[in-house]
Amino acid sequence: MERGQGIFMGHLLDAFEGKAANPRTGRITLGTLYDYLDEQIGQDEAVYPQKFGNEHGSITLIEWAEWRTADAPLSPGKARRITDVEVTPLHILTGHRGHVDDVVFSPDGARIASCGEDMTVRLWD
Repeated sequence: MERGQGIFMGHLLDAFEGKAANPRTGRITLGTLYDYLDEQIGQDEAVYPQKFGNEHGSITLIEWAEWRTADAPLSPGKARRITDVEVTPLHILTGHRGHVDDVVFSPDGARIASCGEDMTVRLWD
């Protein structure tokens, strides 16, 4: 799978804007998600905010750990299922005003750095 084109969760998501794969645990961290769903499954609209904790916003990029694979080639605007991905958030990091543009883990996996359209960089333990 090509980095930067990550689309996951069946039909739930169309695009991303922030990303991080913890090199130590392999867990994936996301910022916020586009506030629209694939037109084929509008019934998931009620589940979307409950699973991801946010109804609005966007993420433009995601980086996957090496052990995650897609079930089909990715193409812009079409959602694809990614196997073995947990959707229950472990922590929700708040603080940016506006969209989160990028999220990365430190090489040891102990810290997260995020930057956003509010022109700030935040460090998380």
